[in-house]
Amino acid sequence: MGPSKPIPSMLASSLTYSRHGRLSSHGRTINLPLFYGTPPQVLIGCCGLRCANAEAGTAELGIELAPEYWGRYAYALEVMQALAVYGFDTLELHTIYGGTVSANSRIARLVEAFGATAVTRPAPDWMSNKGWTHVEWRMTRQQWLGHERTGHITF
Repeated sequence: MGPSKPIPSMLASSLTYSRHGRLSSHGRTINLPLFYGTPPQVLIGCCGLRCANAEAGTAELGIELAPEYWGRYAYALEVMQALAVYGFDTLELHTIYGGTVSANSRIARLVEAFGATAVTRPAPDWMSNKGWTHVEWRMTRQQWLGHERTGHITF
């Protein structure tokens, strides 16, 4: 198991919220709201680990932020780290993956900072028509543990 981390401030309310029976859970898929600030808090997005329709031991990580919060790496970094800890340590996953369009360089930088491997895949027509490709990234438990040992993120 990787080192234990404190609950990130952005997810603390979501995790408290989930402990009161309002966590959306289908199988081992979790979806959490993301709140920011002190009460009254602002809902700024959602995040999750989706195991439905995934290979055993894998999950898709998703982070959706409201447009006014795009590009704020600290938010995405905090959420991704918390979900990776939960996925690898609690769910005992061996791989976490996600996907984005090639135009989303912010996500590419974020997942590279975590040691994930990016692979370009054939894109559906709507992406190709805009000159984009589909980028899938994967992070194994070993890559995560290597990242945890180095203890630094660079952008």
